[in-house]
Amino acid sequence: MNLLLRELKRNLVASSIWLVLLIAVNAMMLASFESVAEMTKNTEAMLAQYPKEFVQALSLDRLNMTNILHFYASRSFLIVTIFGSVYAILLSSSILSKEESERTIEFLLSKPISRASLITSKLLCPLIYVTLFDLLFSLSNWLLLNHFKIYDFDTKGFLLISLGAWAIHLIFMFIGFVLSAYITKTRTNTAIALGIVFLGYFLSIAASLKEKLSFFNYLSPFSYFNTEDLVIGKTIQTPYLFITLIMIILCIGLSYYHYGKKDIAV
Repeated sequence: MNLLLRELKRNLVASSIWLVLLIAVNAMMLASFESVAEMTKNTEAMLAQYPKEFVQALSLDRLNMTNILHFYASRSFLIVTIFGSVYAILLSSSILSKEESERTIEFLLSKPISRASLITSKLLCPLIYVTLFDLLFSLSNWLLLNHFKIYDFDTKGFLLISLGAWAIHLIFMFIGFVLSAYITKTRTNTAIALGIVFLGYFLSIAASLKEKLSFFNYLSPFSYFNTEDLVIGKTIQTPYLFITLIMIILCIGLSYYHYGKKDIAV
């Protein structure tokens, strides 16, 4: 418990900054809703501003820009998922490895605590923060959507898109935790973590643009919970939900197995 509280305290400021910045960016994006909604009276003119591939990739041809939830899905959701995933994976990818790189692991191992307890405390910290991050962001998002809306929006769609963002963030958080268990150097972890997030985004875009590359959808968490399914279809596809659960369980298992047996330099 003391270790968990220590980790929560160490990451409080950084997590708060990420949350405040993302809420501010979302607020600025939603502030432009009224002008965009007015422009969408001529939908063809609006879509003509963007490349055809971009329109198809983000489902802009299927979203109603006079509906603020659809507007959020087309503009802010991408930012939320990408930068939220960067936050989640950076938070978890160094949480174990930094103890070795900073030479503080010897102090921790001298305490009457098992490695399993150490891993659990370390894992709970990013899990708590990512969950709180998404809860607080969703609350602020609900208030902002209601403030800027012209017409009422669908509550189920809002809940699904909020759950989708949280699920994507969790996937990257657990991937980052595996990196932290296997790789000691924090800088290396950071580089790999960022590469994984942006590679995942690139694969999701490639899959949406080319039918031949549709199998990339299974390789990118961004494709598991997309706006077309969450806001338009109001559903979460079962295969992707199953893949998400398998990935999380696999990441947890690999982390406990490897870190429990590895030789730790002190």
